[in-house]
Amino acid sequence: MSLSRSVAPLARTAFTSASASRRTLAESVRSASAFASTSTGPRRNLSSSSAPRKPTAVAPSPAVSDFASSASSLPASAVSDPPASISSTSQAIAALRTQPQHYVIASLVGRAFLLSLSDIVTLPRLKDVRVGDVLELERVHEIGSQDYTLRAQDPISPRVRTEHYAATGVNPLEGASSTTKWTSRLIPAGLAFTGAVLRPETVRVRCVVVEHTKGKMEYIVKKKRRKGYRKTIKHKQPYTRLRVEEIRLGDA
Repeated sequence: MSLSRSVAPLARTAFTSASASRRTLAESVRSASAFASTSTGPRRNLSSSSAPRKPTAVAPSPAVSDFASSASSLPASAVSDPPASISSTSQAIAALRTQPQHYVIASLVGRAFLLSLSDIVTLPRLKDVRVGDVLELERVHEIGSQDYTLRAQDPISPRVRTEHYAATGVNPLEGASSTTKWTSRLIPAGLAFTGAVLRPETVRVRCVVVEHTKGKMEYIVKKKRRKGYRKTIKHKQPYTRLRVEEIRLGDA
């Protein structure tokens, strides 16, 4: 008798929980069907046999239409045309003069430097110059700007001889060597730029000697084995600093 009394409440609780779950399931189905019936949007058919929908045309915004109308109303002269081909040095100089800033590639002490206006270059000591002296660079290989570049022809490359060389009879493999210039007395420091140079009538670069300075202290230790000889040498490398004062195009 006690067993039946204990099992009956369990059966009643299981029956009530099952009926409650059925009610909640039925209510959820009814709410889902009600939501589907109340939705006003078009129903999508996911079957493979359905025909694809055609894209609808979207009207352009007023800002885009105004910009298109203003661009179409511009005159033909307002649109910039690409520059014509340059066939002479004078045309190249005229094109370079239209640019605001210029750069040059020049050789100093056997090395090629990329220089622009107001740049300061540190070189090994130049004994023959003083502070304030104006020096003109001779070996200028290239001058350019943001849009144009004028480069001297490399005489070592296997190119066809130009009309100038053919008219004057000058051998392009013979470099312009001069012992009267201050740059010819400089000792090359390696990595020499083996290119042709532009004529002084094309470009002139002038630098001003800013100062003669020295580098940091260097310690050189010399010794001999089994001799007890040891010597420390202190040295400061002297340098000369130049400032690019002027980059002139042509004789003007």
